[in-house]
Amino acid sequence: KAKDKKPDYDLYKKLANVNGKKGDEVVTSFLSSVFDEDTRKIEEHLVRYYDHLFKDSVLKASDLNQGLSRFSDQLPELVLDCPQIHKYLMDYVIRPLRKKNIV
Repeated sequence: KAKDKKPDYDLYKKLANVNGKKGDEVVTSFLSSVFDEDTRKIEEHLVRYYDHLFKDSVLKASDLNQGLSRFSDQLPELVLDCPQIHKYLMDYVIRPLRKKNIV
C-alpha cells in the first residue's frame, strides 16, 4: 500500500546536494510543482510525505515553515492557474502539519 510505503527522498537530496538548494527552497519548489486542479494525490500523500521528511531529519521544521512562507508569497500569481490553491494549501498542507505540531 502507498500509505505504508516510505517515501523516496532522492528528489530532495538531489535538489539540496547537487543543485545546492536550501531546505526552504526545496519545499517551495516542490509545492509549486504539485498543486494543480487534481488535489486527490495532494490530499492523500503530501502531508504524509512531509511528515516522513521531518521525522527522518531530511527537512527541519524551519525549512517547512520558511518554505510555506515563500510559497505563500507566490499565491497571487498561482491563483490565476488554480483559483482554489489557498484553500488547498490550508486544508491539505498547513492544517494537517499543524495537527502534527510540525508547523
